[in-house]
Amino acid sequence: MNTSKITTRAAGVAVALAAVATCAIGPVGADPAPKPAPPKPKTVTATCSSPNPMFVVGNDMLTWKVTAAPGAPGQVLFSAVGGAGGRDFVLNQFSSRATLSWNNTTTGKFGSAQLSGNGPSPVLNKTPVTTGKGAVTFNIVIKAGAGTEWIGTQTSTPCVGTINL
Repeated sequence: MNTSKITTRAAGVAVALAAVATCAIGPVGADPAPKPAPPKPKTVTATCSSPNPMFVVGNDMLTWKVTAAPGAPGQVLFSAVGGAGGRDFVLNQFSSRATLSWNNTTTGKFGSAQLSGNGPSPVLNKTPVTTGKGAVTFNIVIKAGAGTEWIGTQTSTPCVGTINL
């Protein structure tokens, strides 16, 4: 019997088995790439101002910066800060109320909410509103006044924007 033929055949079978095992298991270190995380919703700001001066003296127009930020899933956090440019406010208390209308253009859901705020400057407190996931358009009209008597009361033009959740 020729021993060299047996050795060659055994070696060939071992190489073939190793190739099949590598194909079945896959190459080392070739894990599939993980899916990228979906982009996080971004905070959106909208600005608006009142068409009349806040106070008769000084002609100070109140300009609002409304912020819509993602909250819990399907929720938008609405807040706002008002300012009158370079002039310091002379009263120590402001009251603000707002009406919010929103429409989720992805789901067709819509609604409204009331926002309010009190503080040393015109503000709207951060308020969560459940809108559902998707593109949400919003329209906020703000009424503000100074002091407990609402001195210099004014109503803003609509603050309009869209946030994607």
